[in-house]
Amino acid sequence: MNETFRGRILNGLVEAGVLTEEILSEAHEVARNKMKPIEDVLVEEGFISRERLENFIEKYLELPKVDLSSYVPDPEALKYVPKNYVHRYLILPLFEIEGVLTIAVANPLTLFKLDEISSELNISLDPVLATENSLIDAIIVYYGVTPDEIGHRPKYGGDEQYDFDEEEIFKVDLDRLAIIEGEAVNQLLGEIFTKAKKAGARAVHIEPLKGDFQLLFRVNDELIKVGEAARSLQRPLLDQIKYLARIPKNERLPQEKIADFPRAGEVLVSIYPSVYGERVVVSFLKDSIEKENLEDYNFDPEEIKKIHSLLENRNGLIVIGAPIQSGKTSLLRTMLKLKASKNKSAFLLGPAEIKPVSGVQFQKLRGEELLSAIEGIAYQDML
Repeated sequence: MNETFRGRILNGLVEAGVLTEEILSEAHEVARNKMKPIEDVLVEEGFISRERLENFIEKYLELPKVDLSSYVPDPEALKYVPKNYVHRYLILPLFEIEGVLTIAVANPLTLFKLDEISSELNISLDPVLATENSLIDAIIVYYGVTPDEIGHRPKYGGDEQYDFDEEEIFKVDLDRLAIIEGEAVNQLLGEIFTKAKKAGARAVHIEPLKGDFQLLFRVNDELIKVGEAARSLQRPLLDQIKYLARIPKNERLPQEKIADFPRAGEVLVSIYPSVYGERVVVSFLKDSIEKENLEDYNFDPEEIKKIHSLLENRNGLIVIGAPIQSGKTSLLRTMLKLKASKNKSAFLLGPAEIKPVSGVQFQKLRGEELLSAIEGIAYQDML
């Protein structure tokens, strides 16, 4: 008996009486003549419907199912599968044990390709099933790609599949958190981001109160409440945001993380503990315009001269203070670029995540580590 995945499936179709030996032989002949994979011929020539073939593979091979909306793959397993394989086959590595790599697939027909993938990656594969929506979302999170890059679209489509009228955009039913879990929570989060973008919001706020929590959109510097529910229902939403941002669920310290979220794009996730729970702000970053010069800001010419003069100083302190999403980080990046362009050493140290700045070295540090790094850099700069 052929022990390849393709062989097991084809033999199983005959053993179960779904196809006869004669029909399978005819399908093989057509596949050879048309130089097509046997699985494509079986469906295209009407030997078996795609739906029936998918259902048969799932049941015959007893494929287990995994909920990727709450599953974190082993970082070491991700190294086994290059990004181009993820694009081509829509698969996600989960974990490796004794030379066998468990991967999630959305379509049972992908199993016909596993022998080829296994040979090219030089590792045995063990498949599990996941929904296409959750698989694409997980690939976006762990490989930093978009559905367009993958070549697949989620079944919920994308923003174009949501048809909200003006009133619906500013209403989100959070009470459903009492009865949903897993991927349904992820879909709710996708709805929230889609509505926020359609409303022209710059950020989504989750604000814990004494007995409730509120969902707010920041639109034109105004916070608009779009939903409210019991504070006990907040946890699944927070856990899903942390999962997408790759922040440990049990982390209770202040966190800032740049990440790519499904249906939101590039975002800055800011989480801060308060007396009533964790306050979350998810700010949209992808559409922001990178400013190269101080002249791109609304500074007076005299102020620009003063800033340039400050940047020329060997010693000193520049304090930038302003509300969230006001442009603090953008201004900081512009000033660092200017400093680095003047043949100066430029370092960025701090607790927050930030995009790389050309010519500037960045290290994420806190507390005593930060002070020690400042001392070390200052010492090197004097040598």
